[in-house]
Amino acid sequence: MVKIGATARDPLAYAAGLDKGGLPFPHKVGYEALVPDIEEAERIVATALADQAEGKGWFSCTVAEAVRKIAGAISGSILMETRYDEQSRIDKWYDEVTNPDPARRAVVLSDPSCPPDVLQFALGREEDEGVLLAMLANPSCEALGSELTEFADRMKGNRAVLLAMASNHRLHSEVLESVYLARVGGESPDSVTLALVRNPRFPVGLLVDAMLECDAPNEIIPAVVARWDCVSEALAMAVYVSPDNPVLRAMAKRHHRWSPEAFRTLLEDSKESCPPCVAEHPDCPPDILEELWRSGDMETAEAVLLNPACPPRILVEASVAGEAETRSASAVAQLADLAMSNPSNPLVLVQAAASTDEFHALAQSPFPRVVLRTAENPACPSEILALLSKHGDADVRRAVAGNRSSVPAVLSALACDSSESVRVAVAERSDCPREALARLACDSSESVRITVVLHPGCPAEALANLADDRVPVVRAAAVRNPKCPRDVLESYAAHELFEWRLIVLDNPACPEPVVEMLLKDADPRVVAAARRIKLGPKKPKAKRVKEEPIEVIRERFRNYVRRTLGAVIEESELLRLAELPGDAKKKFAQAYPSQAKQLALFEKYLLPRLSKRG
Repeated sequence: MVKIGATARDPLAYAAGLDKGGLPFPHKVGYEALVPDIEEAERIVATALADQAEGKGWFSCTVAEAVRKIAGAISGSILMETRYDEQSRIDKWYDEVTNPDPARRAVVLSDPSCPPDVLQFALGREEDEGVLLAMLANPSCEALGSELTEFADRMKGNRAVLLAMASNHRLHSEVLESVYLARVGGESPDSVTLALVRNPRFPVGLLVDAMLECDAPNEIIPAVVARWDCVSEALAMAVYVSPDNPVLRAMAKRHHRWSPEAFRTLLEDSKESCPPCVAEHPDCPPDILEELWRSGDMETAEAVLLNPACPPRILVEASVAGEAETRSASAVAQLADLAMSNPSNPLVLVQAAASTDEFHALAQSPFPRVVLRTAENPACPSEILALLSKHGDADVRRAVAGNRSSVPAVLSALACDSSESVRVAVAERSDCPREALARLACDSSESVRITVVLHPGCPAEALANLADDRVPVVRAAAVRNPKCPRDVLESYAAHELFEWRLIVLDNPACPEPVVEMLLKDADPRVVAAARRIKLGPKKPKAKRVKEEPIEVIRERFRNYVRRTLGAVIEESELLRLAELPGDAKKKFAQAYPSQAKQLALFEKYLLPRLSKRG
């Protein structure tokens, strides 16, 4: 508020007289003008400031604004005017911020000594983005308060200005809240939202909204969790919306304000609107998963069974079709399959604490995929595997044959199975019983015999029989086997076809007498192959390393010394010092440590090359 009046007395004395009215602050004179007709001048000024008049000579405007209007209204009748020091200085600021040059306005408004009234005046009229950014960087802007709140709303859509305000750690939380409400999308991640979340003055009550509304949670959520003052509700939301980010969830749980109760409350509220979302969360408590499993919703039940945190009791129950009375057969089969695919299911764990009765129930399951997974499980008891080895599905019997917990008696029985794939699975076992391999060596299937002949434990008598196989591939594999009997190799070394004689030489355990015999072979190709075995593999030639010229090494040495030690000692002097006895070198090192370092480098890198050249 400004009081404007006319008096024939001294203005300072007149102002002092007004202080007797009981006002809380003393009157200060900011401007005075000498005019020939004070009444006429008072009337003109009252008309010019009629919009700001509050009555009894008071006007709602700044001193600077009143001075400009007074001077403009009665400029033709002013005989003399006085602008007091403070007001004169402020007038100059106002003149600068109305300068047509944006660069000049930016300099003035970024000055920390710029009065708040001037900043407020510029905030309401400035439109140049560069000038606004310069002004917002001014520490004095913090005092503007509510004016900045209105300014943020006016700047809606101006990302650069809003980002500057969001990054300013001196602004009040009310102003930052206005910036948050004025921000717009279109950028991923939203740089304004990210800057606000990282601003310690941003209200913590808006952190949850910022996470839910952002387009790039991978950027915003870590910034929320990293805040020291982050509230428990925001931490709970960060964990809830980050099921696939275990590192972020762990960081949120280590926060000093983490509250399991807040996270549980969030899950309880969310399970009404989106039960599958809660059921699939890896941090969902077991009792909530139990409740969701009993809800009867198929999608939710699937999410529960796929959750690694699913209680083992639910997984076992679903695996053995414990809910068959409330769901259709196809639904039960699908849920049982999902339960068996969960790595936390005790029925699929190697060291499972599951009972034989549970495995027996799985073996009797009406769902083929459940039975198949039971047959594949190494934790399945041997008596259950023996039962499954007689199953009508060949895939189940093949799984039993490949299960490392199957006992030799089961493998021997499966060696006579009607399915070729089952017999191949038995032959592929590294611990396949010897009698089973001998039986499979006479199998009618070429694939089975090939598998047997390639087995490292194939008996020698079986190899002898396979060497006479009707299929050339099987015979060749038997001849190449290191355990092939010597008499078989000798017979093939005398074969009329040179290809078979070469196959004998492919055997890594080919006896030396057989090699000597083939060195005298009539076919030069066989002789060459035998000679290569006799001579052994060629040793690779060592690559000669091309030595650098001594001039290059000398120049490199000098450059290094010049960079690290300074002046370079002449090479002749270094040669003389290198010939000094040990005691003399020690005294030299104590007296001249820098030169001693250079001498040590010379003796290590350059002197050996010089000595080599003589």
